[in-house]
Amino acid sequence: MKRKDVVKTAKSLKGEAGHKKVIDVYNSQKPLPQGYKLKDNDHWCAAFVTVVFLLNDYNKFAECSCPRMIEKAKKAGIWQESDSYKAKEGDVVMYDWQDSGKGDNKGQADHVGIIISATDKKFTVREGNKGGTIGNRDLAYDGKYIRGFITPKYDDKTDTKPSAEKPQNEAPVKPQTEKYVVGKTYTVCVKTSLNVRTGPGTNYMVVGYDGLTPDGKNHATSYGALLPGTKVTCLEVKKDIYGNTWMKIPSGWICAEQGGNVYVK
Repeated sequence: MKRKDVVKTAKSLKGEAGHKKVIDVYNSQKPLPQGYKLKDNDHWCAAFVTVVFLLNDYNKFAECSCPRMIEKAKKAGIWQESDSYKAKEGDVVMYDWQDSGKGDNKGQADHVGIIISATDKKFTVREGNKGGTIGNRDLAYDGKYIRGFITPKYDDKTDTKPSAEKPQNEAPVKPQTEKYVVGKTYTVCVKTSLNVRTGPGTNYMVVGYDGLTPDGKNHATSYGALLPGTKVTCLEVKKDIYGNTWMKIPSGWICAEQGGNVYVK
């Protein structure tokens, strides 16, 4: 997962359509966090953050509650307590509107957003449920109302490498020497869902529900990610420049293996 992809997803969600997508994608989780189905009139700032990361195949702190999101981040080892942390784009900031502005805030979090840009003096946050819609907010480092930060584990080193979109950086896998064979059927084995993309890499767009084949739609979430147990037919196999294995299926490309994690078997 790359910071730029998370930022791109956060920016892509806008207005009432963005709110609707947040509700639909959040409620497509199986099982739902706390077993709670989000309603249209619920506070949805945490759900917005959750959905942005779900769309990037990351669910370490999926929640619709800010305090519970913090607890999950702590368990995952990605919580940053210090208000003065030098945040980066792709990090998540928690707010406490009751912050006195004195010392390091340890109050209860009330709101949350995703940092989409950062300079030496300030950072810009993309938030769901900001005045009832999706919008941006500028904050100074170590400013009032900051409760703390969630710092997801990004593949930062790969962000400096050449783009995987270049054909010469994609190496076809020889079927006879690799575990995935063209023409055979495999099973999606993720815990939540698996995005289908237009090309073999996370830098390619998610095809979405409307981009799936009719059969694919029968085994997908409302936003077009394949559900666990879905049977897929291998049409082509490629490794990206980072060594991750991608499989082409009738609906598009899915990540089969990444960093030792197997998503298709």
